[in-house]
Amino acid sequence: MGPPIWSPFGADAALPIYVAGDAIALPLQGLSAIAADLKTFAMHHDPALAAILLINVSRPAVDEFMILKDIVERQSAVVPIVIVDTCETNLAVELMKAGATDVLESPVDARQLLRALAAAVERTQQRDDVGAATRLARARIDSLSPRERSVFNGLIGGWPNKIIASRLALSPRTVEIHRAKMMTKLKLRTVAQVLQLAFTARVTFEDTE
Repeated sequence: MGPPIWSPFGADAALPIYVAGDAIALPLQGLSAIAADLKTFAMHHDPALAAILLINVSRPAVDEFMILKDIVERQSAVVPIVIVDTCETNLAVELMKAGATDVLESPVDARQLLRALAAAVERTQQRDDVGAATRLARARIDSLSPRERSVFNGLIGGWPNKIIASRLALSPRTVEIHRAKMMTKLKLRTVAQVLQLAFTARVTFEDTE
């Protein structure tokens, strides 16, 4: 693939920007185009690494749409921006459906490109924030004892205490005690907050069965 061509966070940043497709000269100081085959990027880029991918094609072929979809599905940390010769509305819509975050028309205006890159950077930061919140929520849930976790699972499944007690072969009073301990440990006060924590952690009732 070659080295990253530019990063908004400096030379040592973890968010590189790659150019795939036709060779181009982008109108930004320090941003020189390095042509790279789209399939090569899809095959060799580490999915764990966040990156911005500039795809420069005259008009995307069917296989390029498929590769773009594959990159987005398998490499969710990659934010694709597509540059085309003519940005027709139907083409832009199809590219956005395939996973492009922005579609620009060649020749690219420097200010327009900067806005697109800034939006892409913000998107990766938002993904990082969501990922951090998910990990924190899961860590809180993982701190529960097995019994507390079973009660937690029952609550997100919509079960009242009596059903949870029946499923766990416990008395309703014992379930109430575990529930109180669970709520205290998680620093929650309502069932709605329990559901919100489960949503943030991306834990569903089916996952707990």
